[in-house]
Amino acid sequence: RDIKPGNVLVTMQDGVAVPKVIDFGIAKATHQKLTEKTLFTHYAQMIGTPAYMSPEQAEMSGLDIDTRTDVYSLGVLLYELLTGTTPFPSKKLLSLGYGEMQLVIAEKEPPKPSTRLSTMQHEERTVVANNRSMEASALGKVFEGDLDWIVMKALEKDRTRRYETVNGLVADLQRHLTNEPVLARSPSATYRLQKAWRRNRVTYSAGALVLIALVSGLSLATVGLKRAMSARAGEAAQRKLADQRASEALAAQSKAMEERGRAEANARQLLENLYLSRVAQAYREAKAERPADALALLEACPDALRGWEWNYVRNLCHSTTELSLMMPERRMMISPNGRDLVKIRDGVLTLWSLLPNGALRTNSAFAVPSSPGAARVGFSPDGGQMAVTHVDGTASLWDVAGGRHLQTFRGFTDGIRHVAIHPNGREIASIHGDDFIRIWDVPSGRQVHSLNVPGTISPLNDLFYSPDGRWLDGRGGPWLVAWDTATHGVSFSLDRHSTPIDGAAYSPDSQLLFTMDNQTLRIWEASTGKPTGSLSGHKAWITGFVFSEFVRLSAEVEQPIATEPSSVFKGVGSIHFETAIRPILRESCLDCHDGDKPKGNFKVTDRASLLKGGESGMATFTPGHGAESQLIRHVTDQVEDMEMPPLAKRKTYPALTPEQVKTLITWID
Repeated sequence: RDIKPGNVLVTMQDGVAVPKVIDFGIAKATHQKLTEKTLFTHYAQMIGTPAYMSPEQAEMSGLDIDTRTDVYSLGVLLYELLTGTTPFPSKKLLSLGYGEMQLVIAEKEPPKPSTRLSTMQHEERTVVANNRSMEASALGKVFEGDLDWIVMKALEKDRTRRYETVNGLVADLQRHLTNEPVLARSPSATYRLQKAWRRNRVTYSAGALVLIALVSGLSLATVGLKRAMSARAGEAAQRKLADQRASEALAAQSKAMEERGRAEANARQLLENLYLSRVAQAYREAKAERPADALALLEACPDALRGWEWNYVRNLCHSTTELSLMMPERRMMISPNGRDLVKIRDGVLTLWSLLPNGALRTNSAFAVPSSPGAARVGFSPDGGQMAVTHVDGTASLWDVAGGRHLQTFRGFTDGIRHVAIHPNGREIASIHGDDFIRIWDVPSGRQVHSLNVPGTISPLNDLFYSPDGRWLDGRGGPWLVAWDTATHGVSFSLDRHSTPIDGAAYSPDSQLLFTMDNQTLRIWEASTGKPTGSLSGHKAWITGFVFSEFVRLSAEVEQPIATEPSSVFKGVGSIHFETAIRPILRESCLDCHDGDKPKGNFKVTDRASLLKGGESGMATFTPGHGAESQLIRHVTDQVEDMEMPPLAKRKTYPALTPEQVKTLITWID
């Protein structure tokens, strides 16, 4: 087909522009005559428009003309659409002779579209730019890259390197428009060299012969020169070798002396470095409350190197007080996080920190008005706060870490049997002599609710919240009652114990409730009060059990015994949501993500809500990918305008420390 702008008609079909070729005058007939009027009037006559003619058409053999000839003509048409001119301007072609025209079409490579646009005269470039509503200086850059290679692939002289079909050309243009990789690429250096050789075969052959002659002559001259130089160098080398051997003997003796001195200096330096490393490690062990390990490191240090730093760390190790306690103390309990031990005796409340190595260290002491059998202690589920009841009918709230008094609750006329702290730290519950449970607001110190204990239940002597704050439980005799803290109604009651319940506690995830009576530890479903199992087989009366970060044990005691702390509190470490994670998140995000209407419809103190992501539906963290989780990115200010806590609230809610972030990541993974 004679494809050129004059033979392409663009029509509208169903509102879409459709191009059509309207001249099939030179189409190749493959099986029969295309028309009764022959298109070749005599042998070897060129048919078609030279500017749009492929190299195989210019050769006039007719043997290689197929669809790829149309691809070439379409490439010329695309070239003209981009640059406003054909690869070889028609006027220039027509001004050439017949044979010269064939040579240009068949062998000369046209410039790329971007090159043609960049090298146009100013007036011509301005016209092309105006037709495309563009800046003249940007014309060349617009078509660099994919469009250059698509057009040049369609215009390949070798038809085997063109697109096989028109659809191939169309598909590559579509890939360019959708920013996908195109098939067209820049010709390789090998291909360009082959094309240059074919165009200038005689010149290159003559040059190659001259180059071979020059290289051969130069090689012979070089060989002769090397032989002469080698002979002279050999003589000089012999003289130099004799001098060198004499110098080496003297140098070897000097080097041996230097090496000996250097080895001795290195040995001294290594010994000093090892000493400093051991002291530094001992300091870290002492700070981590592992004095035994620290002292072992200090004892390994040579006596000659022990300085003030050694004595400082040694004194630091001996500043930790280890205690051995007699277990019959009846007013003794461990905090829910397993990190503190409290004892009330003769009106004095003493608090010890439980160290991972089993040692006890005095934390702080409070003078609490009390008399034997009258004062009781209740911890918050995270162990951060402690409530104490007094014989004068009052209750006080304390900060465990700092030993600070937070609030005093007054107005009790019938005594307080027990007190419990809600996990959110904003309310406490107390049980009184009239068997009423009262709920108190911590900030104001005022009563906000009261719960009536069913009359069939004997007086309650214990009160505690579930770790998630959903239930408030009271026990007395063989009964236990659970109230829903949201509705203040009874959720369930347990009455299957044949003997008094000696202790009860929720699992750290608030899914299970454990009770103990006699020699059996019973397990209940926390949401319904249905039994799920029991732990029996104890040979003695069970007097207590506890969930701890360092301890997982239930104790059975037949008679008072003395026990070393290291044998009781030895255990494995873990990171628990209620005791380790919720306090971190509450510290940084509680203002926005807690309460009845938390921001984003998720609470930072609710593990299930965190995992779901609230209204976003996007998991706030992914186990195994802690560092990349959205939660970590928010609290480390990696997400713009979504810092946790917001920058404006940093005075009230400070940014998390690196240690807290590390704890969060470890817990997530």
